[in-house]
Amino acid sequence: MRCLDVGVGARTYRFRPRVTYECTEPIFVDVELPDEYLRKRFVFVVASVEYLPFRDNVFDYAVASHVIEHVNDPSKALSELARVVRKGSRVMIRVPNFLNVNAYRDPTHRHVFSVFKLVELGRRLGLRVVFPLRAGSLLPKPIRKVLTILMNILCEELVIFYEKR
Repeated sequence: MRCLDVGVGARTYRFRPRVTYECTEPIFVDVELPDEYLRKRFVFVVASVEYLPFRDNVFDYAVASHVIEHVNDPSKALSELARVVRKGSRVMIRVPNFLNVNAYRDPTHRHVFSVFKLVELGRRLGLRVVFPLRAGSLLPKPIRKVLTILMNILCEELVIFYEKR
């Protein structure tokens, strides 16, 4: 499984990959190269998420954790991530929620996101939105749906999966 992990950390901040153990071919992207120790063990590419240097449809999964709030054009970043994953594959985005004080504390944050903004961003690009946070399956469907929406509105950190159709 070929995975793309964007914004994993290099020298400015600690290396924190987000791809799972299922990923047999991880490729890490950041705006600077990490130290030699990490370069010897992993494949790193220096690039911006807004201009990924990969062909279309080459990855089985992509993740950008705490990245798109820092870029000039989040729509371009998500579009690039969607471009490089195969049809039926997912892109995971993780950002601080607009209700989280940390969304405003970091002076490098150029954007603040709500779940509604992320859903709209994906839908404009023709992506299917999948919420990882879901209410209990033993509850009636209408209550489950309302609780799922509330959980995704109120959480500290937003996690959204976009599936490429």
